[in-house]
Amino acid sequence: VRGCIYLLRDPRDVVISYSKFIGSSIDETINRMAEPNRQIYNQEKTVGIILSRWDYHITSWLKLNSPKIIIKYEDLLTNTEKVINELINFLKNTLKIDLKINKNKIAHIIETTSFKKLKQKEEDEGFIEASKKSKFFRSGTSLQWKTELKSDQIEKIERNFQDLMKKFNYLN
Repeated sequence: VRGCIYLLRDPRDVVISYSKFIGSSIDETINRMAEPNRQIYNQEKTVGIILSRWDYHITSWLKLNSPKIIIKYEDLLTNTEKVINELINFLKNTLKIDLKINKNKIAHIIETTSFKKLKQKEEDEGFIEASKKSKFFRSGTSLQWKTELKSDQIEKIERNFQDLMKKFNYLN
């Protein structure tokens, strides 16, 4: 592996999006995210994909002996240009990929990959990663968990994933 880009998201928000994506309750989805061994299939039901706990999945990528950049979804939303520049630096300096980038190209990247544009593209053309239960580009926000999760659900997520949530500053 030449390198990897890992997009990380607060598990309290992941559970909301994932529950809509798979058409399950929040409680059921929390349990799924905490299971060490779970398998899902691609849409054609031809390839099994092993999923594990939210924290195991991240840890497996962190342990990969390869150059990597971890991008927090929340940072991508709140400071898009900074994150794009960090990504460009990773590609150019760490992976030694020759990129011809300027401010106009960065602005174009930000404009054409905005959540609003991608959501509209899915509306117009469909999106292969969408599920039968939910659009792929559903809300594009963070901190939904503060209004959508009950306190016992928040506590269960935080208890299960506290070490990595602390590591990535999702918990104090």
